[in-house]
Amino acid sequence: MIWGPTWPIQCSKERRYTSPVRYSVCIATYRRPEGLAALLESLELQELAEGDELEIVVVDNDPPSASPVIEAFRSTSRHTVISAEQSIANISVTRNAGVAHATGDWVWFVDDDERADPRCLHELISVIEQTNADVAFGDVLPDFEADVPDWMATAPIFARATPIHGADSRADRTGNTLVRKSVMLEQSGPFDEALGKSGGEDSDLFHRLRSAGYRLVETDRAKVWETVPEDRTHWEWMANRSRRLGRLYADRVVRYADGSLADREVVSMLGKAVVQVGLYGAGTLVGWRDITTRRHRQLKLHSNLGKLSTLTSRELASPWS
Repeated sequence: MIWGPTWPIQCSKERRYTSPVRYSVCIATYRRPEGLAALLESLELQELAEGDELEIVVVDNDPPSASPVIEAFRSTSRHTVISAEQSIANISVTRNAGVAHATGDWVWFVDDDERADPRCLHELISVIEQTNADVAFGDVLPDFEADVPDWMATAPIFARATPIHGADSRADRTGNTLVRKSVMLEQSGPFDEALGKSGGEDSDLFHRLRSAGYRLVETDRAKVWETVPEDRTHWEWMANRSRRLGRLYADRVVRYADGSLADREVVSMLGKAVVQVGLYGAGTLVGWRDITTRRHRQLKLHSNLGKLSTLTSRELASPWS
């Protein structure tokens, strides 16, 4: 047993590599002191193989608001804690600052509204070893602050598809993701700062890594819990979020097609979006008796309206709520 300030921490004794491994946790934080504190506490509890090291890099995008939390944690943590300030309103610049300060062989991206299971990092590196991969995506589970109905708890924007252990992954987000640092340094940025305000900077990076031939896998054994505040459990927020995700997806497809709307994948996406808007829109008008089916399909409707908004350069709102 290794004892932290107040917690007993059980560490794995198995040896994976011939030399110790150094991990860097990169956290971009913005005005979430309570969430950041909860995340840091969960990182203190991470199981490490004997000789391995974990450093925690926190980049404050609203300096110095996170300083009290960081300094309080630094004073008691068994880990190295690195803090940096970045005041530009651009998430790519903030993420790149974290990578620049990281000294580890592996970079673990965790969001400041997440809390990690004690074995999370262990399971991420384990699936990478088993598959010889360069990136591993773990599971992200919702943790609602307020009581919500079943249809909301199971909505795809909160309840993501459960990863399949060891499978090649099409995931494209940085929450609970372990990346070999050397492959990121081969990429420009590595996060594209032109996407730092619109979003999609993480999916852009992982698309480039796939295109470069690196292997990206997933596992359901590495878990974090994402806090879902009460103000995100209203229908208007969910519908707007679904439209935004649809727009980001369409932006990405068009960008990878070098901006050509005649590209086969772009045409296919457009056709599917038109069909699904008609299908889910008609179904909403007719009405589904089951509220879970109705709400989930309405969210798909909004997602496809978002895609069409990008392709037509017009904001399309749904008349159905």
